[in-house]
Amino acid sequence: MDTVILEDLSGSIDRSKVLKRLGYRSGSPPLSPPMEKILDEEIKNASLKIDSKGIYLNLPLDSVSGGKVKMCDGTISFKSAYLSKHLIGCFRVTLFACTIGSKLEERIRWYFSKREETKGFILDGIGSVAVEGLAEKINLIITGEAEGEGYSTVSRFSPGYGDWGLSDQKMIFGLLRPEQIGIELNERYLMIPEKSITAVVGWKGREL
Repeated sequence: MDTVILEDLSGSIDRSKVLKRLGYRSGSPPLSPPMEKILDEEIKNASLKIDSKGIYLNLPLDSVSGGKVKMCDGTISFKSAYLSKHLIGCFRVTLFACTIGSKLEERIRWYFSKREETKGFILDGIGSVAVEGLAEKINLIITGEAEGEGYSTVSRFSPGYGDWGLSDQKMIFGLLRPEQIGIELNERYLMIPEKSITAVVGWKGREL
């Protein structure tokens, strides 16, 4: 199966989610006017620096047992009891990766280099909300595709959750090749740009 590349996925940034990410909850003291201004300015500026892209690939699932998930005729095996339990009953998986690009991170680093830590922390929170929103948007695209074929999906699951080790990122990258949308993997299996996500979505339904 061929990979599908998604571009022009940028959307509005949810201000309430940014506040929650920054530690504000219902009942917290209101932001001061200067902080309100900084937050709104950084959300506006962030939208100009975000370049949202995604890539996904549908693969048949060979087996889920013994804490292992096998696909690609057994040549790919993810060892994780959590992932195995999550995908029980699935017959297909979609691997996806997404990123909001590197410009926002460059701005965050610039803020910290100028000792403007407040703006740096706020922009970092905005970036986290933006990439999570992007992952949800791609998840909805995959879910829509599955439903269009008469199937349902389970929630997305990413390396680093539970006992699924980050080292399996290497196999995901070998299959998905997210370098096509500007995501690289370093020697510690962390993604560059940092505001990037990989995940697997399982499909359930009738046998093909």
